[in-house]
Amino acid sequence: MTLLVIEKWNEDQRWASHNSWNLESFCHRISLCTQLRGTELKRVARKIKNHELNEIEVLNKEAANPLIHTLESLGAKVVFK
Repeated sequence: MTLLVIEKWNEDQRWASHNSWNLESFCHRISLCTQLRGTELKRVARKIKNHELNEIEVLNKEAANPLIHTLESLGAKVVFK
């Protein structure tokens, strides 16, 4: 597994508003690249959406591309460690 890290949030770099992506969208994109399901998935999605969680283990980088796109559209700088 690989660690996806949000290094920082930059409001000037975002091209989508905070309302552009709902919680269901975050849940779907996170489920594509992790083994999280159910309540835990929703909790993690909510924390990432609210900028309260900066790290998440993903299965691989390619599977995380939809999530990365979403995060970058909201101004996140994402790296893998």
